[in-house]
Amino acid sequence: MCMTGWRQWIAAAVAVASAAASNSVQAACAPLSNGNEPSLQSSFNTLLGNGVLNVANCATTDAAWVSDGSSSATILLELAGYEDTNRFGIYDPISGQRIQVFNGNADANAQKSITFTSVSGGYEVRVNGNYQTTFASQTIGFYLYVVGLDGQQSSDPYYYSDTALNGDGNDHMLAYQGTDTNFLSNNRVPSHVRGSLFDSNDYILAWEDLPNGGDHDYQDFVVLVRDITPVPLPAAVWLLATGLLGLAGIGRRGGTQARS
Repeated sequence: MCMTGWRQWIAAAVAVASAAASNSVQAACAPLSNGNEPSLQSSFNTLLGNGVLNVANCATTDAAWVSDGSSSATILLELAGYEDTNRFGIYDPISGQRIQVFNGNADANAQKSITFTSVSGGYEVRVNGNYQTTFASQTIGFYLYVVGLDGQQSSDPYYYSDTALNGDGNDHMLAYQGTDTNFLSNNRVPSHVRGSLFDSNDYILAWEDLPNGGDHDYQDFVVLVRDITPVPLPAAVWLLATGLLGLAGIGRRGGTQARS
């Protein structure tokens, strides 16, 4: 089988599992307040109205996601000592490739488009129309890169939506599904989302940027990502996908040797 064929098998395996993810199951979450800073709940109240979105109802499944092909990301809030350096992006769970979406200079109201275009061997990924790289599929994960943690031996500066990839073993991201209600229209809401619908295919991703669980307030970096669906993929499916990718490489090398 050619390399393109193997990648199609990988994408198909991911897509089949993704089809079951019409809605995420809700589970208990416990973000805390942090001194005089606004809590995550008070921030949700400011964005959507009192009690519309409850911090206790985060998505159970948030490690991997599928874009519908044309997504966007908007920073809603940053309350962190590292806010001038934190970088947010997406990664390919199969290849591990990362793409930065926002750098440390971005602040609340910054917005970027993220698009996926099917090509031979995968999907071209563009940010604001600029080509970045090619992913194996439209399945992605999210990461927060905390520049201030570079050089600290006990800390890995990358935190991922997949908790299993975090060096400290802690969950650094909570995801909140859209409520099918509108964001408020006042000037305390970022203009890019002001008055717009918080659709059920939209998610707010709330991050904790300190190592070893930090202060568990999850309002250090809060971003809205539109038109994505969580993937309830068990570990076995990812092993199958990565195994197929490895076999594809072996098959390609074998084919090359046979032709030489």
